[in-house]
Amino acid sequence: MPLARVALLESVSLGPAHGEKRQEVLGRFLALVRHHLDEAVAEGSLEPLDTTVVADAWLGAVNELVTQWLQGTLADLEGAAPALATLLLRSVGARVGGRPRPG
Repeated sequence: MPLARVALLESVSLGPAHGEKRQEVLGRFLALVRHHLDEAVAEGSLEPLDTTVVADAWLGAVNELVTQWLQGTLADLEGAAPALATLLLRSVGARVGGRPRPG
């Protein structure tokens, strides 16, 4: 938890070098998420969508939950994971819990 706190909450004071490295790491993570979304679209599991916007939004949602957990306003990060996964999957029309996509 201390490393996550530094990376997400206290990193502004670490200077531009840290900011550049953080952006690099986030960029790699976003590229991975986009890749998997693009594959799902290509195979027909998802309807066509802007995978760049979706990946950014998903990262924002994950970041916010982790930040709330680090600040003590979310007590159970692991307990929140299933609800977050359901929300993210539904946001792109994916199957959730074996249920077919609506529409």
